[in-house]
Amino acid sequence: MKADKPYFSPKQRRVYRRAVAKINILSGAMTSGKTYITDIIWADRQLGKHGAPPVKDSVILGRTKGTIRQNVINPLLEYVGALGSIRNEDGLSYLHIGNRRARDPRAKK
Repeated sequence: MKADKPYFSPKQRRVYRRAVAKINILSGAMTSGKTYITDIIWADRQLGKHGAPPVKDSVILGRTKGTIRQNVINPLLEYVGALGSIRNEDGLSYLHIGNRRARDPRAKK
């Protein structure tokens, strides 16, 4: 069930407010919520909601496609709801959020 607003811990709220650089590096325990908050920040940046204009091109990187889907894509799609989708174009899969799209650059046609 999708919540109206995502829940952020106090540390995640602080990261959300402070992560305004082009590259932000987070460290912490495996279950500290780093992936969740960075997914939210990334989606909001795609939509121009995180204090910066929407980025033009984006890439999602991960060890395997399954890991990316489980840890990044599925939570992002849940967060953005109807604004997000996965579409196949020219034999490649793209994640669309609003009018922005991203794909794995290692994917072959």
